[in-house]
Parts: sequence; C-alpha cells; structure tokens
Amino acid sequence: MEFLYPSILWALSLILLPIIIHLFNLRRYKVVYFSNIKFIEDVKNKTKKRSQIKNLLILLSRILSILFIVFAFSQPYIPNKTNVANNLSKSNLVSIYIDNSFSMSAKGINGNLLNQSKNKAIDIIKAYNDNYRFIILNNNFSYSDFISKSKNEAINAIDNIELISTPHSISEVVKRHVELLKNQQLETSKLYCISDFQKTTTDIENIKNNDLQQIYFIQIKSENKNNLFIDSCWLEYPSLNLNRQNTLNVRIKNLSDLPFENIPLKLFINNRQEALSSFNINQSTFTDIKLPFTIKKTGINDAKLTIADYPITFDDDMFISFNVMAKTNIINIFSKDNVFINKIFEADSSFNLIKFNEKNIDYSIFGNAGTIVLNSLYSISSGLNQELVKYTEKGGNIIIIPASEIDYTSYKSFLSAINVDFFISSDTSKLKSNYINYDNYLLKDVFENIKKEISLPNTKLHYKLSVSNYSQADNLIKLINNDILVSSYKNKTSNIILFTTPIETKYSDIAIHPLFLPIIYNTALFGLNNNALYYNIGVENAIELNNINLTGDNIVSLINIKDKKEFIPEQRNNEFQTIIYTNNEINDAGNYNVVYNKNTVKSLSFNYNRNESDLRAFTEEEIDLIKNKNDLNITWIKNNEYNSIKQDIEFIEKGFVLWRILLVFAAFFILFEIILIRFLRTDGE
Repeated sequence: MEFLYPSILWALSLILLPIIIHLFNLRRYKVVYFSNIKFIEDVKNKTKKRSQIKNLLILLSRILSILFIVFAFSQPYIPNKTNVANNLSKSNLVSIYIDNSFSMSAKGINGNLLNQSKNKAIDIIKAYNDNYRFIILNNNFSYSDFISKSKNEAINAIDNIELISTPHSISEVVKRHVELLKNQQLETSKLYCISDFQKTTTDIENIKNNDLQQIYFIQIKSENKNNLFIDSCWLEYPSLNLNRQNTLNVRIKNLSDLPFENIPLKLFINNRQEALSSFNINQSTFTDIKLPFTIKKTGINDAKLTIADYPITFDDDMFISFNVMAKTNIINIFSKDNVFINKIFEADSSFNLIKFNEKNIDYSIFGNAGTIVLNSLYSISSGLNQELVKYTEKGGNIIIIPASEIDYTSYKSFLSAINVDFFISSDTSKLKSNYINYDNYLLKDVFENIKKEISLPNTKLHYKLSVSNYSQADNLIKLINNDILVSSYKNKTSNIILFTTPIETKYSDIAIHPLFLPIIYNTALFGLNNNALYYNIGVENAIELNNINLTGDNIVSLINIKDKKEFIPEQRNNEFQTIIYTNNEINDAGNYNVVYNKNTVKSLSFNYNRNESDLRAFTEEEIDLIKNKNDLNITWIKNNEYNSIKQDIEFIEKGFVLWRILLVFAAFFILFEIILIRFLRTDGE
C-alpha cells in the first residue's frame, strides 16, 4: 500500500486529543455518610463500571474516526501492477487518440459518435490533476501532435477536431504514438484510444509488441450499422466520343440487414441530369446498374452520381470527369505507306490521322494518341519498342500488321513485353478462314443478320504464333488449319489487335473484306482515355499529365470547382509529360480543374475512400481473442453512460483506491459515537 499525500499522516497526532479529553473527563466522587450504605455501594459500583465502558467506547470511536479521516485524506492505494511493471506511474504524459474518420458520423445513444468521443476524451483529461501534460491524436497526423499540452490546451484542441476523410489504422496510430514518445524523450506513456473500432481499420494484429506501451480501448458504439452507398463505377466502353452513346456501370452496395426498393440513382453531367434509374437491392449484397448516356460537348465534362441515404452520407455521391477530345488522334507508323489504313480514318471527321515513316517518329505525341497502327514494319526498333510499352501501360491501343518479311527477334522482344503471342514462323499455304468470333467487342452488334454462306478471308501468307499461358488472347478470325488470322489481347487497360498476315492484296484479301473495317474502326473508337474516371482520397496518387512540360515559374495547380479552393501538388517533369502527386493532401471530394499557365487543361475527380463505408465493428470479445493470440497489452475501459470515467482513471493511475472506504469507516465511527452519547445512558446521567 502507498499514499498519494503521505505528509498528511502527521495529523495522526490528533489522536492524542480524545485521549487527553478522556483523562480530564474522569469524574471525582464526593463522599456522603449514611447509616447503612450497603445497597448504595452496589448501585454505585454497577454505575461506575457501565460509565467506564461507555467512556472507553467513545474514546475508541473518536480515535478510529480521526485515524480513518487522516488516512482518507492521505489517499492510500494499492498500486496497479501494470503501472509498476511498465514504470508508467512515473510518467506524467498522457496520450489520447480520437477517431475522427467518417464512420464516426454515425449516430449513437447520445447522438453523433464523434461528439461522444470528444466528450469522453475531455472526461479523461479532467480526471487528471494539473501536473499532467497531454498529447491529442486524431487521423490528421499533423505536426502539432508532437507538442504536449496543458489541460486547457488539450480541451481546446479536442473541441477543434472535425471529421476527416483520411482514416488511419490502429497500428499506424500506435506507431505514431511511439514516434511522439521518442520526440518527448520518454520511454513510457499511456495511450487512450477512443473509436468505434471499425473492422476495416482496426488491425491490432499488426501492432508490434516491442513498440507497445499500455493501451486502453474505449469503444463508442453506433445504434445503426446499416449503410447503402455507391461503391464504384466504370465505363462499358473505355473510349468517349462526342455524340456517341456510352454506358456507365455503377456498383451499389447494401451493407445492412434490410432490403431497399425503388431507390433512385441519378447521373448529372455539367450540372444537368442526363440519366436516371431506380433499383432494388437485398440486404448484405451489391447490384450493378447500367446508365446509358451521351457526351454532348468536347473538352471537360464534370459529372456526379448520387443516391440518398441517412445518416452516413459521405459515400452517397461519386464524382467523375470525362475529358473528351474533338477528334481522336490515330498514329500510322509505316515503312511503305498503303491506302487501306488511310482511307478508313481520313474519311471520318472524328479522327485525326497522323502519319510517320518508321525512320522519323515523334514520340512526344504518343501520349495524345488514341490508337497506334504498326503498319507493315519489317522490324521494331529498340526505341520504338520502349515507347510503345510505355504507351500500353497508360492504356493506349495498338494495331499490329506485319510486313511480308519480318525480323522475328525484334517482334518477339516487343510482343513479349506487352504480353502478346509472338511470331515463330511463316506459312505460305493458301488457306481459308472458317471461324469468326462475333461475340468479341469489336464485332458485337456490327452485323444485324449473320449469313452462314458469307465468304470469309483468305490468305497466302501468314505467321504462326507462339502459345503463351500468360497472354489473354481472344481470337477473332481463325484459319481452316486452326491457326490464328486476327486476335485481340487485353494488357491491363490496353487493347492490342494482332494480324498474322500482311494486308497487301497479293498476300491476303483481309484488307478488302467487310470484317476489316469494323475491326480497325472499333479499335480506334476504343481509343486512349488516359484519364481515370476518378481517384480515391487517402491514396498517394501519381497522375500523368501529357504534353505539359514545366518551364520557368509555371506550375500546375488544382482548383476545386465547387468552393474554388486551390491546391498546388508536388510535380515533376518526366520526358514529355508532367506527373503530379497528391500525397494525401486533398481532403474534399469533388471535381477539380487542372490549371497550368492560367489555362484549364483537364479535369480530375476525387472521391472519399469507401473503406469507411463498412460500419461493421469489432466486439470486445473479438478484440480480446486477437490481443491474447498476439500477447498484446491492451485493456478495455467500459463506456458506461451512467458511470464517470474518473474512477477508471484513478484505478489506472493509482490502482485500488482506499480513501472512499476509509471515509465510510470514519462516518460509521462518528455515528457510533453519537449513538453512544445520546442513547446509552448510565443511571447517574
């Protein structure tokens, strides 16, 4: 047992007062003579004995009252074993983490979870005396975290905490806490974590035991864990063209125990509603909804998907943006120019055909090309190989048409690099086609009626292909001997069309066949859309801006279209483009204009991370199982609205506190003394 205020024990000397009073209070008896005092002496002796017992009991009760009162004010306690083991009792620094992620916007018994957490943190601070300093943590992870605060400063800091879009896992919070302790040159401190302990962020199994100080969990529970939200969206066709219909696929998730019916989903483009659909969804599942729409203007198109759900609303909107070119650039790289490719694109105003001889290529415009055609090249140079690989990594499409004679080595190097089967030998047999894949996206819905007797392409020269397990081939046309004539490949977001025959008429009639036009044309329609529909906040995004070279004092900035807030991201030049890095510095969802040299060059959209949309939280029992398995030093503090947290803090700081019990005993003996004086009377009184 130890005493919080041992200096008060000197007051035990006050025990002498009731002893002195008792000694001076002894009565002197006066002698009275009687003729016969036998009976009077018997009464006298009995009364004297009762009086002595009463006085002794009063003396004892007074002594014990003073004793218990003095002990109570010295505040004895039995030390907390955890504090003794971790040497925590010597630290006057307390850390408090308040989870201010979006999941804390849910409603609890006493209202908003974040407000409940802030009130609980303030209760913790008030439970400590003024000698303590406090570190206040939240998901913002700002430099002010490293500054310890007084009680009033800590309370003010807590009052200023608001919801933030970038949550951190519990292991990251503990790691941050350890960094702060090193900054304060301390080895030990207590960490109070106040959170809903959402399953998506509570990764206590990743907490390093050697990094762990004593951690106390206080769970703030939500009444309703139901949430309906927009999870993601993607285009049916990757290319966006003016006045051509496309379809936006929208995934809706229902993480609740209830089904929903007739929920409207709206698509706004440039602040105008362009599509509307309603949906039904069962509990604990998802559904995909198709929204057909048409782009009606070139350039920047800002859009937003929206549903209505309460009380969690941050994930009810999804911002997206389209950057639609007036014309799609098609690059035709050739050794000997031919008319077949030129006729397709020169006759259509939707395309801008750019032609390069293989010996004179401007690689700087690859970034703005929708499709690149390798037209009858003998070989693929190393420089062209490298640039084409970069181009496919950004989602660019490539059409490969071999020459009548080729360099197998250079083609193998290039085709292997983009995960496409390569040429291994030539076959000069005269062969007919016998298979057309009309389900391929390039030929689907091209022909209204497919006749069985339709003539198919013929070839007098084709190249046999290797068979690779890693390539994702979808064969469009096959020859009668089961060799491939035309095949399509998917390389991440890039589409590659590989012909195995030259298109000169003396080797094949593919170029004059009705299938040639839709294959080439539709590939171009699915041209490069190198701007993602949206990016997630809280992720370190690296965004490429083609044909922007930073010069002088000119920099790229992002401006929120709604509130006009400007943000200057980290940016670097990279050959013919600029790369910007968001570095978790964007906090508000919305559409942003990319401004360079006072001109808006494109639009980017940012949305809140959907990890916070899953409101399911760990129970105390589940966390206990994980912490016991990993031997972690975590203690629960029960969040009871009827009990003050002060008692829990006293136990954490001091262990088992005895002063309340001592006051009860002191009150008992004071009451006992009163009863003795008032109700226990001797015959002489």
